Amino acid sequence: MTNQSHAIWHFTKQGHGDVLVLLHGWSFDKNVWAYQIDEFAQDFSLVTVDLPGHGQSAYAADIDIVNDLYQLVCSLRRQKINIIGHSFGGYLALQFAAQYAELVDKLIVVGSPAKFVCSDDYPDGLTLAQIAQLRGFLNKEYPKILSVFMRWLFTTAERTQPRFKEIWKHLHDREHWPDREALSWILSLIEEADAREELHRISAHTLIINGTHDPICPKAGATFLKKHLDNSSLEFFNNCGHLPFMTRPEDFNRLVKNFLQEKYKHI
Repeated sequence: MTNQSHAIWHFTKQGHGDVLVLLHGWSFDKNVWAYQIDEFAQDFSLVTVDLPGHGQSAYAADIDIVNDLYQLVCSLRRQKINIIGHSFGGYLALQFAAQYAELVDKLIVVGSPAKFVCSDDYPDGLTLAQIAQLRGFLNKEYPKILSVFMRWLFTTAERTQPRFKEIWKHLHDREHWPDREALSWILSLIEEADAREELHRISAHTLIINGTHDPICPKAGATFLKKHLDNSSLEFFNNCGHLPFMTRPEDFNRLVKNFLQEKYKHI
């Protein structure tokens, strides 16, 4: 395993084989993939990334996040890459796959809509008031508010499962909490995020994974993606919230590996 940096991005690379890049969501870091890293590194050249201002990656006000990801990918690849993105990381992966379609073989998005905020022509999503409230909490109750936010992402059933204490430990035992300015910056990106007009440019075979009770990306958001991505499949994890890869890791890992190794079957 090697720890490296490219520009302000910090990442860890381990394993051998086809390149598989993991992109986490808002307020997390690369360690959110704790239940995937050892498993996927057995079969892939696994790259786990800290987004700007998260984990060990620095934050700067002039970041062009898609272009920076492109520069990172160009430093890694010998062929097309595969990407798994969660939440905002999944939205970033969609943007990247639309702008640089020739670089992406397979794409997996988890709890990632084409548009985060609801509107007259897109009724399913967060409200601007919810994002404004979260930004306000960042200014007053940081980092305490992140614990409240993260707990909201799980269903009641998930919070009562035996594994949840271990999951909570993975989420909270961090050496680096996110930069508060970076969190606010990504919230601004989330407010404006809208990839609906770019989806037709994505040629990668795409697997969409969603919890049936995801508060960030409701079922309708995942179904919208499936409808507008020609070469895509959709899998719902019943009674799961926003992080099925943590609460159902065995099922998630098996599904993803089968998809990447072309053994995919509908669950």
